[in-house]
Amino acid sequence: MHEPSPSQPVAVPTGVSFAGLHCGIKRSRLDLGLIVFDEPCVVATVVTQNPVRAACVERTAGIGTSERVRAIVVNSGNANALTGKAGAVSDLGMAQAVAKAVDCEAEQVLTSSTGVIGVPLNLEAIESSTPELVSSVSDDPSAFAQAILTTDTCTKLVSKTLETAGGTVTLLGVAKGSGMIHPDMATMLVYIF
Repeated sequence: MHEPSPSQPVAVPTGVSFAGLHCGIKRSRLDLGLIVFDEPCVVATVVTQNPVRAACVERTAGIGTSERVRAIVVNSGNANALTGKAGAVSDLGMAQAVAKAVDCEAEQVLTSSTGVIGVPLNLEAIESSTPELVSSVSDDPSAFAQAILTTDTCTKLVSKTLETAGGTVTLLGVAKGSGMIHPDMATMLVYIF
């Protein structure tokens, strides 16, 4: 995967929008990303099998396969892992802030967090940045791809447009992680549309 060059723009499926900004979790890099679907959509999830899981992983595993997802919010710089009940409250708060801004239920918003372990998540920074994040969505996934990075050296975006008997199909993949797939999906984040 690679960053698309100006001569090779990434193709984005219809009905999916992206945003990314700096909310203050990291010192100076983009650290809050958002995916918004125009309509409630079907989402299937695969989560780590590691028994030590962050609040977002537990919540996402609980939602599992859904036909009603409207958004996915991701913060980087803080994994919100090993943070106890406060971590679960912060994770739900992230979903609620986005749900309010996109006018849906919190159960229709998936969450992901990646970064430092054992540090409380700065929910206030996320909540105060959510209106700007939602208002900046576009069909360009590059700011989102930057906002989810941790130790990565580059963004990971790939797309492919196929002609099928049923019409044109566009596939898009956005990922983060440098050797983070073991054990059992570890801290790899991958979103495929």
